[in-house]
Amino acid sequence: NPSIDSFVGTISGLGTDDGCSRPGAPSGNFDLCPLPGEDVTITCTTSGSTSIITPGGQVVSSPHIISSITDSAEGVYTCVASDPPCDADSSTLTIMLGSCEPPRLERADGFILNPPEAKTSIGNDSCALVRDQVTGERRGVRINCLASNVFTTTWFRDDVMLNFTEPLLETNGRSGNYTCVVTSECGAMDSEFTLIYEAPIIDEGSGLVTDSLNGINVGSDVCVDQSLGGSLTIECNLLNGTTPPSPIYMWSKEGDPSFNSSASSIMLDRSDGSIAGNYTCSVTTGPNGVCGMNESTSRVLIPPNIIMTGGINPDPPGTINIGTDACLTGSLALQCSVVGGTPPLSRVWTQEGSMLSSTALFLPISSGGTYTCSVSNDCPTPSMGTSVITVPPTVSISASITGSLNNGCETPGNMLCPLIGEMVNISCAVTGTSSYIISGPRGTSNSMDLVINSFQESDAGTYQCTASNPPCGSSNDSIPIIFTGTPPVISTSPPGPPTNETPTLPPNMLINI
Repeated sequence: NPSIDSFVGTISGLGTDDGCSRPGAPSGNFDLCPLPGEDVTITCTTSGSTSIITPGGQVVSSPHIISSITDSAEGVYTCVASDPPCDADSSTLTIMLGSCEPPRLERADGFILNPPEAKTSIGNDSCALVRDQVTGERRGVRINCLASNVFTTTWFRDDVMLNFTEPLLETNGRSGNYTCVVTSECGAMDSEFTLIYEAPIIDEGSGLVTDSLNGINVGSDVCVDQSLGGSLTIECNLLNGTTPPSPIYMWSKEGDPSFNSSASSIMLDRSDGSIAGNYTCSVTTGPNGVCGMNESTSRVLIPPNIIMTGGINPDPPGTINIGTDACLTGSLALQCSVVGGTPPLSRVWTQEGSMLSSTALFLPISSGGTYTCSVSNDCPTPSMGTSVITVPPTVSISASITGSLNNGCETPGNMLCPLIGEMVNISCAVTGTSSYIISGPRGTSNSMDLVINSFQESDAGTYQCTASNPPCGSSNDSIPIIFTGTPPVISTSPPGPPTNETPTLPPNMLINI
């Protein structure tokens, strides 16, 4: 004959406990005492064919699972073991529900800006700091979690359990998602949450920082390095531990109403010529930002870049861009224009390193020299350009006979007529340069006088002085030195040998013998 080995019922979460001895269990002798809503499993094990008959007469298989049990499942369950033609065996199990009353929260659903006594009910959102309507004092909001039939109260902040079990929680001005969980004596639960907002605190940067691929924090200023390419990222991060629920970000650009973003960071194209400007990140919390706002601004700067393309600019005439060297042959001005550059710009002119009084775009040039224009803004490195302006050289050659007051010729003029043996000095006066070359039949002299100590017939000819000053070219002047004969014999009285004294020469004279 078939037999029943076991016929048991279990309540989910209680293990082998039948639940008949806990608070809220029914009075009387029952096999299983679940509470409304709990899950129940009935299992029958036999040596034959097994079936379970429910209180309503329905035949089900084993195990029989009842999810979220209600009072309609109360009654006697019968397990039957059969193996025809042998006699069947049976056993019963009685289920009776307990009457545990769940806790009932006094929940709200809204937003209270300044609740009385700085106290709001669970379910109502609020700001972290509120103004007490009675005292006018600003203080941290308190959350009241009131419920009936409560055995324990548990609080969570952002899913982290707090060490607090009282129904009135002091938030101490800290934002977050606060959840109150209440439990009745028999284990039934209820819960509700409240969002508490606080004014955001932006993790600001400061000062002028170097542009990099890592981006910058809002609050810092940056000079765009277009050689990096790609995008410049500006982050609007909040300080760790201060992030309120659902912060609302809004970016704006001064003077550009079309620019906006609601992300926590923005990316700007470095190659965009309009990238420069003041970018502001505003962060608000609470409905329409009523719980506070914080904002920070970054200046994005473009360094100036001087135009140094060279060439003649037709307007005004005779104008060249700084960076081009030129010869001063007439009216000339240097132009110091820039591409880009975030205002305000500062322009400085120098000549040979000495600052000039002009800060204008054009600098009239009246003398040669090295001219530098420097344009700067708040970026650390100015843009600089230099032009070397030269003047055409002038040359004037002259020659003289030592000891003679004239040129030795029958007629005056730019010529020289020395006698054999006389000392001749050839000199050159130049402007626009300090170097020149004197050349002639007797030889050459570089940037100093050419001296013929004892003139000979072979020394006669044309002597030329040449001076050059790129890019102005060269200039020259010449003088003819004419052979006129030998000097007369000088006799002494009383007779005696002639006296020949060598004259003293200036230290810058070159003597050719």
